[in-house]
Amino acid sequence: MPFDSIWNWLIENHPDIFWFSIILLLIIIAVWKISKFHDECKNCREVCHNKTGIAKDISRLNEKINTILTILTEKEIIKSDLFSSNSPLNLTPKGHHLIKEMGWDKILEDEKSQSELFGALDKINLKSKADVEKYCTILLHELNSKRDTNLFTPIKKYLYENSSVSEMDAIFACSLHLRNKYLEKRPAIKE
Repeated sequence: MPFDSIWNWLIENHPDIFWFSIILLLIIIAVWKISKFHDECKNCREVCHNKTGIAKDISRLNEKINTILTILTEKEIIKSDLFSSNSPLNLTPKGHHLIKEMGWDKILEDEKSQSELFGALDKINLKSKADVEKYCTILLHELNSKRDTNLFTPIKKYLYENSSVSEMDAIFACSLHLRNKYLEKRPAIKE
């Protein structure tokens, strides 16, 4: 065994070189192990970041499903005394009362809230009053489906505490009120 004899010769004749060699070998092994651990940690961080991205994608997908539900719901005939039956749909006095009772009128009077809602609608670049009505409904359904606190949270709380009010009717009433306020501020939309 020539390897054993080299180690023995080093121990007997040059113990300082022997111990230096051992320490150097241990350092090389430690650095190699640490670099492997670092790579594994890096991979774990990437996986964690991807899971966060997946959670956001699932959240967006949930919002889009609610949007589809809204569009399908709009196809149904609205049978509520909160809305007029002529075209375009408008709130009846009972609908206006519900808007005030829920606090939606106060939310839309606030400039910051109005700016946030109008900004979301402006991003879509709406050209017709019918599209404004549709996207107001979609926007409020998306806000209603979000778990985060948002401008629609007080309405969700009201609906939870007042189960006799239909969620669909409340969302649609709020969307008609939003539509009217938005169109007041965007007179260029005429069709």
